[in-house]
Amino acid sequence: MTEIGKYFRKPAMPSRTPGISRSRKVAATALCAALYGATGYMTSFIQSPWGFGQFRPAAAVVPVIFAVLFGPWVAGVGAALGSQITDTLTPGYFLSGIIAGMPGNFLGFYLYGWLLRGRFSWRRFVLTSAFTLFAANLVTAALVAVYYAIFLPSVFNLAWGAALTVGLTAYWFITMLPFALTIDPALIRIVSRSKPELAPEDVLRAAIKDETKEVAFALIVTGSAVLAIGLAFFTKPEVVQLAGVPAYPLQILFGGGGAAMLALGFVFLLYGRLAQKPSSAREAKPEGGR
Repeated sequence: MTEIGKYFRKPAMPSRTPGISRSRKVAATALCAALYGATGYMTSFIQSPWGFGQFRPAAAVVPVIFAVLFGPWVAGVGAALGSQITDTLTPGYFLSGIIAGMPGNFLGFYLYGWLLRGRFSWRRFVLTSAFTLFAANLVTAALVAVYYAIFLPSVFNLAWGAALTVGLTAYWFITMLPFALTIDPALIRIVSRSKPELAPEDVLRAAIKDETKEVAFALIVTGSAVLAIGLAFFTKPEVVQLAGVPAYPLQILFGGGGAAMLALGFVFLLYGRLAQKPSSAREAKPEGGR
């Protein structure tokens, strides 16, 4: 079986921590929704360069933790409800939240929990973060274009809708992935150590491993790809302008976001190597003292 096949193969016996009752899962779903709704609203005033779509790092933090600890249904339903709480509190987003935000969040974080269920590792966590954040944001952005086509047909055409879909997908993915790869590992480790009864066995085993190499690799690879697209937009701005939108938002977003992810990846890589040196020195010391 290929590596891709192993990655998507459904586990026969999900390794979940026993004792998590249905009532606790309902409570966890409500807590996920409340935390996501509140923290999402805190940054909802920051809009995308296209005037629609919010800066929402909470989506890359809160539902991810619940997906790892409680599985797909808690994360998917909690993220969908939490997203709608934020959209309801933000003027002009209630209907678009129902059409785009709720389905996109449910799909993304249900898939997130399903892919990690019973087979958690930091490498799988990194791959799942990149894949599901891209897929879920693409679906959400496409549904935003559908919202415009239905309710604002005077400003909608296919080229503009395609450009909006690409732009919002890029905006959300680039602004969410660094939060998922830098904040979530620390929070997962904290919860696993302080409340081991909440964490599945595979998460407890993986939580003691060093994840900096995997995080650094993902940030460097993704940042390089995003930066390359940004440079392409700088050299060929007419590709974007054909859709009737200015090129500079995508140039800044892809160029700046790619450079930031690339720099952050090298920081993690350097930190991982520096952290390994003291442990290597401690291991070598007894040998030298003989």
